[in-house]
Amino acid sequence: MIRFIHAADIHLDSLMRGLDTKLADIDPSVFRLSTRKALKNLVDWAVWENVDFVTLGGDNYDGDWRDHQTGLYFVQQMARLGEIPVVSITGNHDAQSKITRTLRLPPTFHRLSEESPEIYQVIPGVRIVGQGFKNQSETRNLARGYPELDGGGIKIGLLHTSLAGGKRDGHDDYAPCSLDDLRFKHYQFWGLGHIHKQSWEALQGEVPILFPGNLQGRHIRETGPKGAYLIELDDDGKLISEEFKALDETRWEELLVEIGAFQSIDELWPYCEQRFREMAEQAGGRVLAVRLRIDGVSRIHKEILKMRSGAEDALLAEIQNAANMVTPGLIWVEHVQVSSHSPVQIGPTTQAMRTLCEFIQTKAKADNWLDEFLDMKELKQLRNQASYFREADQAEMMGLLFDKKEIEMILAEIPELLEVRLNTNGYLKSRES
Repeated sequence: MIRFIHAADIHLDSLMRGLDTKLADIDPSVFRLSTRKALKNLVDWAVWENVDFVTLGGDNYDGDWRDHQTGLYFVQQMARLGEIPVVSITGNHDAQSKITRTLRLPPTFHRLSEESPEIYQVIPGVRIVGQGFKNQSETRNLARGYPELDGGGIKIGLLHTSLAGGKRDGHDDYAPCSLDDLRFKHYQFWGLGHIHKQSWEALQGEVPILFPGNLQGRHIRETGPKGAYLIELDDDGKLISEEFKALDETRWEELLVEIGAFQSIDELWPYCEQRFREMAEQAGGRVLAVRLRIDGVSRIHKEILKMRSGAEDALLAEIQNAANMVTPGLIWVEHVQVSSHSPVQIGPTTQAMRTLCEFIQTKAKADNWLDEFLDMKELKQLRNQASYFREADQAEMMGLLFDKKEIEMILAEIPELLEVRLNTNGYLKSRES
């Protein structure tokens, strides 16, 4: 029997911008250092379990190091593994051509070749096959070049891939291949990387094919527990057991709050307190970044919009206060999204507002208009500039600005927010009189 841990997408020292954690009284460095602490947690687990080896599925780094501190920390953690071997490949973020600084790693660490598939015997009777990325934009089907191995023993494949082509979960299409490309190699296990969501592509009755997800969530598109898997194979390579362990230091979550039953806005705050308390308990003491979405049809909708329309956003402050009351220093309310409605939709009060509403409902929210808008040559040029960002998180956040659902949600809110703001300041009333 062999026991090993498969992890991927560590993205060590990935920059997390826009951490406005002042209201939560949380030091933003808690989030910025979380990729380091997640790596330390991985090493602690491997040492505790005394595994036979560790495999890493690419993107150990988030790009070229800003300085040698990133590399020094990685080497330090690999050295802490002692005699436990590590076999790793490079991915699109730490491709051979992107990393210009290097440091000597412990002899127990082996990085597979980027030139062609390499066969490496990690321990007696176990061979690992893999090929890393030489360049970031690896569009070839690398899996097809992996050899079919003769002889006995256990064979494990490592690959950084998006699998069957096209963008998947927001990740670019790199080293695409099919599940059959992997199955036909007759290995006993495939450890993949690149997709940040945990996923068993094949498990029961088939060759196990695993995306472990990334080790640490870095923004709101990477929600929920993040970690790695402990794999046990018998002497013939058959899967005995698999165990996921959350290794993240901080966590990103989304919270839906339905307000349909609320008769007063004063009912909202204790309800949020209760939900925050539950989330903190489930997170096991981790610091959370929470995006809260208010939904439903309720009479308190207008009050919510009024609180939100102020320059200081009283709504965000009150909800953050609810988190601070029950989980001080543990929850940062990253954003409050309002998608609720009033029970009776009051029509716009001016001709200008009616014209705006009609435009949004009949044209701006129509699929063909938005599709044409997003397909504009100028907009595509702006969108393509996301690839020029040095840090991956900046590129990903840039992509969100062109997300169709996000734009539809913003458009839908414009008339009501305008009316609430103008009514609050008496502008519409004075215009009508």
